[in-house]
Amino acid sequence: MLLGSLGFAPSLAAADAPQPKASDSEVPPEPSELARIRTEASRSPDDLLRAPLAISVVEAPEFRRARESGDLSRGLELVPGTFAQSSENFAQDTRVSIRGFGARASFGIRGIRILVDDIPTTLPDGQSELDSLDLAFGERIEVVRGDTSSIYGGAGGGLISVRTLVPTEATRWRLRSTFGTDHSWTHTGSVTGTYRDTGYALGLTHTRTAGFRDHSRARQTGALFKLERAFESGGQLRLQLQTVWAPEAQDPGGLNALERGLDRGSAAPGSRIFDAGEKLNQQRVSLRYSRPLGAGRTLELRGYRIWRDFSSALPLNRRVDFDRTVTGGGFVVRMRRGPIRLLAGADVDVQQDRRRNYTNPGGRRDALILRQAEDVTSLGPFVQLEWLVTERLRAVLGARYDWTEFEVGDRFTADGVQSDSIRFRELSPRLALQYEFSPAAILRGSLSTGFQVPTTTELRPANLVGGFDGDREAERAITLELGLKGVIGSSLFYDIAVFDIRVRDVLVPFQDASSDTFFRNAGAVRRRGVELALSLNLTRDLSLRAAYTYADYRYRDFDPNATLDLDGKREPNVPLHLAAIELRYDRPDGFFASLQLRHSSDLELDDANQVETDGATTLDLRLGMRLERPGIEIEPFIGARNVFGAEFDGTIRPNAAVGRFFEPAPRTQLYLGTELRF
Repeated sequence: MLLGSLGFAPSLAAADAPQPKASDSEVPPEPSELARIRTEASRSPDDLLRAPLAISVVEAPEFRRARESGDLSRGLELVPGTFAQSSENFAQDTRVSIRGFGARASFGIRGIRILVDDIPTTLPDGQSELDSLDLAFGERIEVVRGDTSSIYGGAGGGLISVRTLVPTEATRWRLRSTFGTDHSWTHTGSVTGTYRDTGYALGLTHTRTAGFRDHSRARQTGALFKLERAFESGGQLRLQLQTVWAPEAQDPGGLNALERGLDRGSAAPGSRIFDAGEKLNQQRVSLRYSRPLGAGRTLELRGYRIWRDFSSALPLNRRVDFDRTVTGGGFVVRMRRGPIRLLAGADVDVQQDRRRNYTNPGGRRDALILRQAEDVTSLGPFVQLEWLVTERLRAVLGARYDWTEFEVGDRFTADGVQSDSIRFRELSPRLALQYEFSPAAILRGSLSTGFQVPTTTELRPANLVGGFDGDREAERAITLELGLKGVIGSSLFYDIAVFDIRVRDVLVPFQDASSDTFFRNAGAVRRRGVELALSLNLTRDLSLRAAYTYADYRYRDFDPNATLDLDGKREPNVPLHLAAIELRYDRPDGFFASLQLRHSSDLELDDANQVETDGATTLDLRLGMRLERPGIEIEPFIGARNVFGAEFDGTIRPNAAVGRFFEPAPRTQLYLGTELRF
């Protein structure tokens, strides 16, 4: 009976069915519903259960309901293989790593592709920014755990794809306010609907906080506007505008062990002396068009442009200003004939930075010390073939070729001319096999290669002059993976993955005595791990979600100097064990509660494994009540994070100079809020 109700069928035709619109339900999906969820993160639409990748899907009720923040880390707490750290530092962004990729990023996200409504926020140089991503507008998060370089390029760790507000047929309003500790508050409003056959969505959010630590005040405003129009031909056009204005985001910096022991809420001395922090103003416009071409073919076109005005005062005598424009686009063609499905396309992106560095005495901009133009151009054609060999066996073969060019034009010649150019060329093939024991139990295996080019920041030479370091190599990875997904009865969904990754030329950060960060290649790393995700209905009203990750990531060839051999040492900032379990209680009368327990084992802080920070076990609690009145729903809620006040570090800075590894997390945080829907 379950198999019939799930509606699984071993045909590739079902996988090209239109993606359903987001549901208005505020209740997390059932295990059997999880299996039927349609996912598009692989660029080839499929059911979550049948997609030949390790994919996790998190719906809006799971990351938004009775939550106090739009931080991406809140949506990844029950995704195995993913380690998300948030230290409440708006100047540094949330740090996210998948299978070790991105764990050593000094800011932003590395080794992982980020999409918002199919438009990349990952730059051509591989750096992903999260400033403009606020889950207050989110409807769904799809996480591909594992190499996606064969279809997206430069994504050895995987992909995070976020869907935002979806137009609705009837007009729907959502108003929400939350207030919490550290003088934090957020107000969000959105409206969706349809006017004369054109769907629309509009969202506005504003956040302020005094911050848990000294010198961590922040305020940010974001807006989203979306128009969608469907045509009689079956085509669909979407225009989207998104903006973020953050005039203040102070950076409290990293503490050493003594400073952390004396006062966890203090700021680093350098952060105060140089008034460390950042300001930004960014706009993004995108256009996406899709339509059927007949005979099992579809075409998708997209284009976008980003304008970013950014200024950052570092906790040292340097200030960085740059104006950035990013222009990109691409196409995807899907074709299906009998047991064969073909996916082909290409992406092209151009990044133009106009960078200026100044001295920063006393936190004020002073003498110009660097002025250069940094341009990055990337081109990536790809093709993927899926063949339904038998009713139970599917084979996937794909490859992508990426060409990336970095050019720097030195405009500050007082210290000589450092103009330069560097090119990277990478081929990323992938082979996958998938066997269906039954429509509710599927085994898959894959072998793939991936890469990650250095960013413009990671190419910066250690001698502090302009230009690029031409000796820097791209990371290259080979991933072998086995996975098993399925549904047991109508109450249990499971997802198990085992992987072995070999990475060479790993980019590793290090700091000089002034705490300035540079990068070098570190030979080879071997990453072996196990991921487990479960979703289980215990009773009609009580459900359980759980995730566990075992991550044994070690250097295999790393000798940074003549006297130090780091072979066998663990990679820093990745816990060996990471687990989370959540109990959810949803009563028909509207009362709901959530209890989430998370555990992380100890973290190594440096490549030599000479310093570590203790792991932590934390407990979060959320309570709320959905009150329904004619034409309106009111949902008051309260919550507490880290209920028992465990002390741990929200973020660490790997290989930090003079021991400034630590960015402590708050102890207990309390918040309350109300959401109105009508």
